[in-house]
Amino acid sequence: TRSLLIADDTKVNRIMLTRMLSKHFCKAWEVTETAVADEAVTLFEEALAQGDPYGLVIMDEIFDSSSSMLGSQAIRRIRALESSAGLQEVRTAIISWTGQAGSEFGIIEPAERQRDGPDGIWGKPLPSFTEGSLQRMLHELLC
Repeated sequence: TRSLLIADDTKVNRIMLTRMLSKHFCKAWEVTETAVADEAVTLFEEALAQGDPYGLVIMDEIFDSSSSMLGSQAIRRIRALESSAGLQEVRTAIISWTGQAGSEFGIIEPAERQRDGPDGIWGKPLPSFTEGSLQRMLHELLC
């Protein structure tokens, strides 16, 4: 079972991601959802404290007004939590999922990754899961 944290303020996006990932990548996801970036950081911190950090985090960038931070800010906080726990080398795969990226899609190469940033970017809308690029990206990040 792989643990997955999806942070997006749109419920239908969270449902769609869960279904697509379960159908086309790994059927045994243990999914936690949140509609706000702040709660994503709290959930990550709790999982880390229990010794069971998430295997994958998918983070929207812009949340509605109920969130006090952007997805990129939440990712930086999650990376700081990992660093404090001594997990700089074995870090959680984080994908920034944003409508701001346009059609941008892909893994951020290790040399270009910021220490406190995401490992990949998915633009909205997602490319089709049936053509395989999302599965290849997830396989590279998780395996």
